[in-house]
Amino acid sequence: MRLPAPSRYHFGVAGAQTHRARALGEFAGIGPWSGRVFSAHAGALNLLREDGLLVSVVAEEGSMTAMSILAASVFEPSRPAGSDLQVLTGRPAELRGARLLVSGLAPIELPRGRTWRGRLRRGVGEGVSAENVLLAERALARGGKPGGLLGALFGGDPLNPYEGQALRALSAGRPESLVGLGPGMTPAGDDFLAGALLAGSAGLVHEPSGSGIDARAIEAALSGTTPPGRTLIWLALRGSFPSYLCSFMESLAEAAREKEVGEAVRSACCRGETSGTDSLVGFFLAVRGRLGSIA
Repeated sequence: MRLPAPSRYHFGVAGAQTHRARALGEFAGIGPWSGRVFSAHAGALNLLREDGLLVSVVAEEGSMTAMSILAASVFEPSRPAGSDLQVLTGRPAELRGARLLVSGLAPIELPRGRTWRGRLRRGVGEGVSAENVLLAERALARGGKPGGLLGALFGGDPLNPYEGQALRALSAGRPESLVGLGPGMTPAGDDFLAGALLAGSAGLVHEPSGSGIDARAIEAALSGTTPPGRTLIWLALRGSFPSYLCSFMESLAEAAREKEVGEAVRSACCRGETSGTDSLVGFFLAVRGRLGSIA
């Protein structure tokens, strides 16, 4: 992947204390790169690189991806005046060596030893029982959030046009048509594909990429979605997933009771408006093709 050369701007806040990150995503520290602040909200500062991918500075490890930097101090109320995160939107940012620089924000020192990869534990899929998959799917039917692609797994909603588009694309063998499908910062189709790729990475479907997904076709379609959706799928195609999906897989493999399975599903569904739900829809549709052979 080509990385752009850094730009030339004035960065930092005079007299501000340096922020020290506690964990670094596997791909977030590869540089140099330059870009701008894409969005800022409670717990996340999203930086759009010139290659179209997002690097996210996050406050909690549960929000990590391999394109994230864990730096809780960035979000503390005591940060210097003039560095309010909302006013940073659109400002330049760049990675210089082991320092992330955002105009108007104190420099963020990257850690040297702790790399966050978002990869599934080897063999985790071998611990997933057919019973737990069925229990989790039932829990999703009860508690999944509507508005995205939930009906693509459970019969469909005639008032939701995205579900019909998704089902037609899958029937035609064109899952790449789901890239960018649906509203929101991370479209429902992108979350769906990440979930299907999760099942493939866990070894729960015949195709290693999940549900017969053509990785090249998916990657070629990434220009048609939002930066958050593009980054999510870009990582998933490389076997790297958000923290919450890694946790879901671990829970599905380790849960010994129906209650524990239900809690794993509810925790995943709490992510975003419908992101967690849509990811699980993709996961279960991918697994359905080989459910009977799960040990």
